[in-house]
This record gives sequence, C-alpha cells and structure tokens, in this order.
Amino acid sequence: IHLESDWDAAGQNLLSDWDSRMSSHSPAAAYFASAWNHVMQLTFWDELPEGVRPDGTSRWLVVLSQMLNDPTNTFWDDRSTLDVTESRDEVLRVAMLDARNELTTRVSSNPVDWHWGALHQLRLISPVTGVDSSPRIMRWLSNPPATATSGSTLSVNSTAWPAALGEMGVMNGPAFRVVMDTGYWDNSLWVNVPGNSGHIRSAHYHDQLQAWTDGDQFPF
Repeated sequence: IHLESDWDAAGQNLLSDWDSRMSSHSPAAAYFASAWNHVMQLTFWDELPEGVRPDGTSRWLVVLSQMLNDPTNTFWDDRSTLDVTESRDEVLRVAMLDARNELTTRVSSNPVDWHWGALHQLRLISPVTGVDSSPRIMRWLSNPPATATSGSTLSVNSTAWPAALGEMGVMNGPAFRVVMDTGYWDNSLWVNVPGNSGHIRSAHYHDQLQAWTDGDQFPF
C-alpha cells in the first residue's frame, strides 16, 4: 500500500527490516500491533456484534491472510458508508494511517521513540487487597508497578492483549514458565510471576516479575 507523505509512511517503513519479534523496545512491533488492531476494527466491527468481535488471536491471522487474496470480500466494506464500497486496499491504507496517528498521540510524533512496551504493559492487581475498593495505601503495597512487556497474542511468548476492545495492554499470559531437562533434572529452569510469596510484605512477593518480563528463568 502506497502512503504518499513521508509522515504517513514513517511507521510503514519500520516494517521493511523488522525481525517480526514483538520485543518491548521495538518501534516496529508497536506499529504492527496498532495497525493490526485497526485492520480488525475497520474490517469486522461494523458486521459483528460486540460479543464476538475479533480477539486478534491466530484464528484471525488465518482469516485475514485468506481475505488478503480477496480484495473485494464483503467484509472489507464499511456498512456505515452507504454510498461507498470500500476494498481491501482502502482498509489497509486507513488502518496504517490510524496506527500512525494513534502512536503519535499516545507515545510520540517521532517513530524512533515508539516502543511496544509503552503500549503493551503488564498491570497486576491483587484480587484481595489491590482492587479499587481497597484503601490507596493497600493498592500501592499490593499491586506491583506496571512493566513494559514483550510478546503478543500471536507469538510463542504469549502475552495477549484485548484487541476486541481496541486496547494493547497485557490481558493474560503464563503465570508460570518452565523448561524441564529430563536427561538431567538439575538443568531445569523456571520463573513464576510475580513471585513465590503471596504476602505483600515478603521480599519474594514480586521479585521474579522483572525476570518474567525479560524472558529470564532460574535454575531449579
């Protein structure tokens, strides 16, 4: 899709040498995720009721991959524009423009400053003492700081975001990661989020959160 101005094409240009990794520090990953959200919104939100909007998982990657070969598929058309029939290329163009505008508004006008972790953050909330009805001091003690997170709904490092709501914060991910070496058990690795203690005053309450976020693990 040709975007005429350098301003509009700045995000698109990031994809030319992107390694396709959803790293928290990657500007291209931020642009891809935003454009992905907008493609799904423009394509499906006018046809599907809110309860079944696309969640951005691999199922929708297959759907859109197939639809890209069908530029006049009826889903590309925006039903709210009665006298216009949108095609695939128009939807993709608008999605990329919307992504550029969203990242400009939420992060920076300079694509160099974009990074996936600015949008894709893990915010853990204690269901007992960290909820909105708890006193502010308890929420401060109970809820670890938000952390910039790598991964995505579509990657091996699964940290899904609520695409059906148009958001990109971390919605869910593995509470526990483990690699088992059945040949020599002591080589096994693991990490637990946010830590091994459920007591908010313990040093081990969220001491593994950063390691989990960085993709690190600990020996058994």
